[in-house]
Amino acid sequence: MCHDKLKTLQADFIQIAYWKLADNSHEQKGSIWLKGAEKFKIETQDQAITANGTTLWTFSGFNQQVIIENMTKSRDVSLPRDLFLTYSEQYQSKYIGEEVVENENCHVIYLTGKTDDLFIKTIKIWINTKLWVPAKIEQQDLNSNKNTYILKNIQLDEPIPDAFFNYTPPDSAEIIDMR
Repeated sequence: MCHDKLKTLQADFIQIAYWKLADNSHEQKGSIWLKGAEKFKIETQDQAITANGTTLWTFSGFNQQVIIENMTKSRDVSLPRDLFLTYSEQYQSKYIGEEVVENENCHVIYLTGKTDDLFIKTIKIWINTKLWVPAKIEQQDLNSNKNTYILKNIQLDEPIPDAFFNYTPPDSAEIIDMR
């Protein structure tokens, strides 16, 4: 599948965050929806992040706050589509082989930073051989912390209305408008 032609992606995910200093792992489950280059929604038990291409809403269930920001096309902004579908020119890749993830055959690619100043030092990607999208992504930062994402129930090119990517904060939430 050519990612430039991919219209939408929907998936459930598990994120496993390992903090080396404390030798501690935390797991959370969620769902993600992507449409086009800049529309997305990510929902976990504690947080909802929604972007319609112009505005970004981040809701924290813990403190009942919604932060509203303008989206920019700055290179500093990392969009979910970039994490799941594109891999920067800042990394060199090496094909490792094949492995099975969630009962799906995957090609395994290992990426290492071309320079020493990157925060994410290595990325390992398991690419589903049928869908040609990642089934699993593992990132290790310069402090040896790891973030692992495992995608399940992946659906490609299912229609998602644009209105789905607008967010209405709960009445009880504190609004912090940074636009």
